[in-house]
Amino acid sequence: MIRSAAMVPWRGSRKIAFLPVARPQIDYVPPDWPAQIERRIYYDPSGPSGADVSLRTYIHTTSSGRADLEGVVLPMVEINQIDVPVDRFASRTADLRSQGFAAGALVMLGGVGAGSADCPGF
Repeated sequence: MIRSAAMVPWRGSRKIAFLPVARPQIDYVPPDWPAQIERRIYYDPSGPSGADVSLRTYIHTTSSGRADLEGVVLPMVEINQIDVPVDRFASRTADLRSQGFAAGALVMLGGVGAGSADCPGF
């Protein structure tokens, strides 16, 4: 049986690219947006009673301490498009992989419930 990268158990540390995507016609970009993204990746004490609800803590907790991530916030890109498909920046995949990234995520200012995913993609 051939397994895709998405099916391989995540153990150890993985380098993940976070690409902030702004849509100037509808988004207000906070001046500290990269710092906000890093906080959500590494340490976000906004949970109940100040609990850390960061992505890193989630990955570490759900893997019983076997998985970790190194998040890198890339420079923001602007796009004049309302609906941005997950594969919109697929042309950057080879370059990011050559830099050692195992995965990537578009970070957008869409509000609660605005996320989507493409498991077979980068």
